[in-house]
Amino acid sequence: MKFAASLDTKSILITIGIVITLILISMWHIRNRNKSHGKLINRTRAAAIAILLVVMGYCFLSYPRLYVVNRDKLIIKSLLSEVQIPVRQILDCRMVPVPEMQDAERIFGTLGIFGYNGYYHNKTIGDMKFYATRYSNFVLIHTLTGQSVILTPDKPKDMVDEITSDITINN
Repeated sequence: MKFAASLDTKSILITIGIVITLILISMWHIRNRNKSHGKLINRTRAAAIAILLVVMGYCFLSYPRLYVVNRDKLIIKSLLSEVQIPVRQILDCRMVPVPEMQDAERIFGTLGIFGYNGYYHNKTIGDMKFYATRYSNFVLIHTLTGQSVILTPDKPKDMVDEITSDITINN
């Protein structure tokens, strides 16, 4: 079964804001590159802009577009890759209310650019790997390897029901 992963309004606004800022910085750099700032300054600015473009490109290519659940595995699809979690490795799956996630701190992640992907931590759950496109509709999956994975499908209850039924069949 396929589950859509739509971006929330906050993530869309963060992404648009950063893209506009990057465009303005690039335009400012192009406009001022011929002024007497020296080659090193111009190269440093150009390198910084290039790094930001690479990071934005990576965020775009790696955010989850779709979650697929079948009897054998859970697949998290992005343009860049697929993450597969065998259903036999899943211990449990449940919806997480938003208040339980309020104190989640980002350890390393995308900051809302095309979603909230990366590593997070909170007091209740501990360390988590986010494959999230919104800051709601949280689905928590615990694996046999001790990993906690957060997904944010558009229909979280349907996903939990599907994964739970597959866990029962496979275990």
